[in-house]
Amino acid sequence: MPRDKCPRGPRCDVGQPWAVSLSEPVPFGQSRAVGIGSTDGIGTLLSAVMHRFLVIALGLIGVFSDSYAQSVSVQEVAADRRLWPVQVTVRVPVKVATLVAGKPTGSIEVPAGRLFRVVRVEPTRLLLDFSGSQAVVSPSDTDLLELATARKAQLAAAPPPATPAPATPRPVAAPPSLQQGVIAKAIASDLVALDGDQVKPVPGAALDPVKYYAFYFSASWCGPCRRFTPQLAAFYRELKPKHPEFELVFVSSDRSEPEMERYMKEAGMPWPALEFRSIRSNRTVTKHAGPGIPCLVLVDADGKVLSHSYDGETYVGPSKVVKDIAQLLQKKS
Repeated sequence: MPRDKCPRGPRCDVGQPWAVSLSEPVPFGQSRAVGIGSTDGIGTLLSAVMHRFLVIALGLIGVFSDSYAQSVSVQEVAADRRLWPVQVTVRVPVKVATLVAGKPTGSIEVPAGRLFRVVRVEPTRLLLDFSGSQAVVSPSDTDLLELATARKAQLAAAPPPATPAPATPRPVAAPPSLQQGVIAKAIASDLVALDGDQVKPVPGAALDPVKYYAFYFSASWCGPCRRFTPQLAAFYRELKPKHPEFELVFVSSDRSEPEMERYMKEAGMPWPALEFRSIRSNRTVTKHAGPGIPCLVLVDADGKVLSHSYDGETYVGPSKVVKDIAQLLQKKS
């Protein structure tokens, strides 16, 4: 092909390697395109190709950099409940217990690819629920991080919330007595309870006579919990008036304070609850939680475990703890 011609005619648009003839002068300080037939022309063409490649490569690097910046770690997800998905897909087969009336009767293997409800996210494990049965899996065996990363991006793109009107401060509960044990001192300032249709703080002095505590780990979204809670409430209403030395405390696994308070009202919970905002930070209580719910744990005033819904990693159920509470208090009376 002649140097002064190209498929688009004798003169091409500015920017093409053959746009002007080598014989045309170019003012000092300005660039010019050169003929493709010359050595300079080939170099210029290669430079253009490399430039385009560099632009594309930098664009891809930017995309991957943005994706990396938005990705999350399991530790970050565990620390921020806003990133917890409602369900995850488990990529490996998982064995779960089969339950009848809250008691394990065997086990089944759930095939890979099934959805599990998220109960709790921890830095090294994921606690899940499948049709009322609990399972513990590695976060890497699920799509947790993909879902959490998408949720983080969604939160980042959301407009900032409007500044709320100043809330009416809640009354502060009375401080616990100096004679109270480890458990009372850890929870007395953070207890709330139903008072009619409102949730109000519980005075710390209410725990002065208490020597035994039952922590009830439960949630509104948990089917087995909803079936067991009425039985536990009936037991509590009969037992509590006779035994002021005993108290039961609800520890919610709900995702928000409104969900927790709605559950308390719907179930008519007659016992106090650990205030929602204090649950995650109260290791004195949460260290007793089992891998799944419903979970009932009986401890003494200093936190010594007397009965638990889990025997090691085996789920024996909360009904066993209810019987142990009754037997213990009967012996002490």
